[in-house]
Amino acid sequence: MENFDFELTSEESGKIDIQAHSKPYQERIREITKSGNLYIDPGEIWEYWNVLKSENLFERLFLDITLQDMITNEKVTNHYNQIKNYLARWREREGSGINFSSSHNGYSISELERYLEEAFISLKNVQGRVDYYASWKRKADSDAYEKLAPYILTAIEDKILSFTEKRLIFTEGQKLGLTNDQIAEEINKYKRIRGDVKDETESENKLPAIIMTKEDAYNLFSVSKDASEQEIEESYHILRDSYITGLNSSIENIRTRSKIKLEEIDYAFSLIQKARKEMFHENKPLLPVKPGQAKKQVAKTEIKQKDADPREKKMQIINTFIIKFSKYFDGKTIFLVKEMLESRIEAVDDALLFIRMKNPIVTILLGVFLGFYGADRFFLKDFGLGALKLGLVIIIGLIARDESLLGLYIFPWIFYIADLITAKSRTAKYNLKSLENYLNLKSGTFR
Repeated sequence: MENFDFELTSEESGKIDIQAHSKPYQERIREITKSGNLYIDPGEIWEYWNVLKSENLFERLFLDITLQDMITNEKVTNHYNQIKNYLARWREREGSGINFSSSHNGYSISELERYLEEAFISLKNVQGRVDYYASWKRKADSDAYEKLAPYILTAIEDKILSFTEKRLIFTEGQKLGLTNDQIAEEINKYKRIRGDVKDETESENKLPAIIMTKEDAYNLFSVSKDASEQEIEESYHILRDSYITGLNSSIENIRTRSKIKLEEIDYAFSLIQKARKEMFHENKPLLPVKPGQAKKQVAKTEIKQKDADPREKKMQIINTFIIKFSKYFDGKTIFLVKEMLESRIEAVDDALLFIRMKNPIVTILLGVFLGFYGADRFFLKDFGLGALKLGLVIIIGLIARDESLLGLYIFPWIFYIADLITAKSRTAKYNLKSLENYLNLKSGTFR
């Protein structure tokens, strides 16, 4: 019998949670599905042996179900034989005293062979694969719709669907594997159920902007991917300034178009920033791996099928928060907040959704009707200036009894008007401060 030189590890030394590495794992299956050249060295512990436990029959054969049109009977048989030979060679080793289950998390060869045979019998023919894919797709779409629903309901809660909210819904839907048509149809379904929802993107065909790509973003600013940060920022500000004046137009359609265009510009800028950030991380050198270390790790690779990924739950909390409160911030700030929350994802919990955010419209209304009494300041917990405004009204009311002291009224009026002008920005600062307190960040981090 042949002797194979391979290294077994203890139960703890090489244990990996594949959930944290799901992207490389899925990418590897996709690569092999496209090339069709799966080869498993029988003298090594196959690092992906855990696919045999997958609920997805395609994955058990190391095939990507989303590429089922590229999968032939020959490819299925080849993958099946490679995995079957791997298990058969291990059965031979067991006869010489080498224990399979000790290096495969307690699973027996017979158990994994049953999983393999079940997958092969179901998928070896074209019709079997078509039927299984159709069943899988229905369930995948159903699960995706269920996960997307809270984002849509949160966005239309106030019966206004903004450009930013719609774009975030499309982003989440795409992550869940839905097509743009499916996402748009789902949004329309909930709009009909809710009734009387004002969709700010319906005045123009804004779908291309909502599903904007990185290339679209660069084209919008008329810059190349090799442009410097300064060139991109200059183009961003020039384009943005050209639409700012439209917000003050007396014509509602112009104001609406300007608002949507500004949101589109802000989103494009954030998309470029994110793309360049990802490019920086991709180009960073990987940490060196000591000889034998990779083999030790893959021996205990675990694929979790039923346990929900805690990180995914936290991402859902973050995205729900962003959709719910996006109308309170500009696009650039939203991107910064989302990036900060994602970078500190371990600190995120359900409490994020219960942070008390102030609506700038309420601040403005209080400023208009009760500004002299400091109500707008008290609303934002600025008790010092709130008390000052209230005190000015009382003091001036007591001493200004003739026309010669009429000038005393000028200062409160200046105070009153200044507060109205800055109401929106003051509310945004209050909201960002609430976020900073939640994340225990230094004051001014988001500014």
